[in-house]
Amino acid sequence: MRSLCRATVSGFVALLACASAGFAQHRSAVELGADAGLFHYSVNTEVGNVTVNTTFTQFELPMRSIRAAFPIDETYAIEPAAGWVYTSGNGTSASDFNADLGLIMNLTRDPRAWNWFLRPFLGFQHSSTGSRTLDRATLGAGIGLRVPATDRISMRYEARYRYLAKNEGTSANVVGLLAGISVYTR
Repeated sequence: MRSLCRATVSGFVALLACASAGFAQHRSAVELGADAGLFHYSVNTEVGNVTVNTTFTQFELPMRSIRAAFPIDETYAIEPAAGWVYTSGNGTSASDFNADLGLIMNLTRDPRAWNWFLRPFLGFQHSSTGSRTLDRATLGAGIGLRVPATDRISMRYEARYRYLAKNEGTSANVVGLLAGISVYTR
């Protein structure tokens, strides 16, 4: 698992280096945004020789994550995103931190029309429940749509799949819907 985490961090560093080199040459608007989310988790836990599957749905409002997309050219942008969720109840609490680095691939580029995009990403998750903590790499992809509201503001919608890599006998598949707002710096 440590080698998978190291590979994820190395991937982050390489993508950020490429983004900064490309951004220095291409002066486009940076897209800043925040999203709410609805997620369905399917968690697989190995208990002895038996795999136990647990499912649950989580609604994160008003904000699931913040993000910033740095354009490389008209088609591609590097987008780091991060979010933190804290829950408590029945005498216990849990927190979940997610960070990912995505590559936005714009399928359409007319700023006055609906803009479709693909977003594959690598990520990292840190979870804690009581005294138990868990770190793992994540991998996923999304397909989304930006709907312009003004020349500098868009509504953004994304359907996403995320795989949470196995650690301590637990892995998960997450299907989610995100809805948010994007503001452009230029």
